[in-house]
Amino acid sequence: MDGIYRIRWMSVVVLIALVVGTACSGGPPPEAASDVDSGEILTEDSGLGKGEAKKGQGKVGKAGGNKKGPRGKGVPKDALDGNTVSASGQVISEKEQAERARKLARGLPKVNMWPESTAQMGFTDDQITLCGHAALTFAEAFDTRPEDINVYWSMVNDNGGVYGRNVQLTIEDDAYRPDNAVQAAERCKAKDPFMLIGGIGFDQIPAVRAWNEQEQNRLLYVHHIAREDLSKKYSFSFLPSVEQSGVLAAEWILEKHRSKKIGVLWRQSEAWQPGHKTFLSRAKNGGADIVADLPVQKDQAVYTQQIRELQLQGAETVFVWENALAAIELIRQAKSQNYHPTWLVFPFQIMTDTLGRDTLEPPVEGIAMWPAYVPGASGGPFAPYADEIRRFEAAQREYGRASKGNDILWMTWLAMKQLHQWLLDCGPNCDRNRLVALLIAGRHKAVAPNCPVDFTVNQHIGGFFGNIFRAADVSGYGPGWVQTKTCVRI
Repeated sequence: MDGIYRIRWMSVVVLIALVVGTACSGGPPPEAASDVDSGEILTEDSGLGKGEAKKGQGKVGKAGGNKKGPRGKGVPKDALDGNTVSASGQVISEKEQAERARKLARGLPKVNMWPESTAQMGFTDDQITLCGHAALTFAEAFDTRPEDINVYWSMVNDNGGVYGRNVQLTIEDDAYRPDNAVQAAERCKAKDPFMLIGGIGFDQIPAVRAWNEQEQNRLLYVHHIAREDLSKKYSFSFLPSVEQSGVLAAEWILEKHRSKKIGVLWRQSEAWQPGHKTFLSRAKNGGADIVADLPVQKDQAVYTQQIRELQLQGAETVFVWENALAAIELIRQAKSQNYHPTWLVFPFQIMTDTLGRDTLEPPVEGIAMWPAYVPGASGGPFAPYADEIRRFEAAQREYGRASKGNDILWMTWLAMKQLHQWLLDCGPNCDRNRLVALLIAGRHKAVAPNCPVDFTVNQHIGGFFGNIFRAADVSGYGPGWVQTKTCVRI
């Protein structure tokens, strides 16, 4: 398959703004939160350049109740007057939620990353502004348009919003390139967002993180999986890092395939290499018999040489540290060369949809940071979170344009659900400093069906869990991914 189709696939994957929530609270209870070591993030530095000092002021919303603009000294008059939908899908009194937020705010560590004049930028009387970067160029072809990404917020806004405010999320096209991602972040910055969101992109996220550290930028940046870089003070992820993902793959190899000969194919890239490195270290230290460790190039497309080497070395299980489309081509070409190992991959619906029954003989396995999803499936292994699946699919039918649900939109839904809970827990007068304080103090509320997050361990990376998938024949659909292990600690 040529490079342009590979780029098309990755452009769709990038649409996932964030893909993990929390099934249970990973941090200490509020009573213990004041003992959290807040580290260097709690700084007196304003975190903004001189040109930013006035941003966000004077934007009195249509609600009209807060005449002091977005600085949070009052509450919009039409907020807290009724009920809203919670992140868990229940109807909840806004006053009840606000009271919970007040309790969560007691004794928080002091965070001064943004000055008071800009701490509430993007959080006005009638609107909360979010902006993300993702590759939108081929969204139409893959049934994942911006309005589909916004399905969650359309539902929330139709049910009272967040403390009477509508949430407006816009997505800027980054074309799945680091330089374009920085340009997309610049366009987001011009909208004065409360939060900048980064979708999948091992290469894009580091570029935006570096841009965001510049004094004139410094937005609150919440992003998908990337290599660890704890020097980036303004960046946060509630997913495991690239390095942790490598460890998860190694742990599964050691648990399930320790007696097998192991082969590895890995993307040659500075942004990808840290995960490969941690995989090798953990697997070898655990006694794995790695008989082949083979590099591949981005957009390589033809893997005849690597497949031949895996066959010669007798590799029975192969870990593919590459994107989903590359894995599809690799498995397809291996089948044509009569090579049938157990593959361990990053599992996406496009793989089972494309390869069909070739993913079942033997079953392909996957490591993922989100719960498995197959359109229309809610029984068997999906039963523990069937209510959420039905809620997602109902909202997709009502607000979206996609012909049916897919795992990209499912992951996006769960990501927005977690952000929704953050905003609720932050309170009706939320600001960025308070939100960060809630995260690092471990007071954010968890939302199912995602794995726990805990920012008390590492103030910038909160994810320490992953799931194991296996390709299976799903009744009424055909080959799809099912979850065999849930929230494995990394």
